[in-house]
Amino acid sequence: MIGASREYPLMRCVMEIDRENGVIVYPCQWSYRVIGQDRDGVREAVEAILSGREFLLFYSKGSTGGKYHSWNIDLVVRDEVERNELFALFKSHPAVVMVI
Repeated sequence: MIGASREYPLMRCVMEIDRENGVIVYPCQWSYRVIGQDRDGVREAVEAILSGREFLLFYSKGSTGGKYHSWNIDLVVRDEVERNELFALFKSHPAVVMVI
């Protein structure tokens, strides 16, 4: 776990979907999976992009051959714009191969 307080306050904000309109209600907790070839490089990229924010970062797994490493990120996003901006920042970082 990296970047989170011991109280886990972001866990109090859970994603809610307005079923009638089919939209996500913000702010909400959001998860990304970030994958790259350099385990530490991916972690450092996430920490740099999310500097000053509260988030949870967990190493997920390495590929069978050890070429790729994935990290799970949980954080609260305030709106769709912020959610998409973060996705774009992760995706454009040289250490990141894929964002899910």
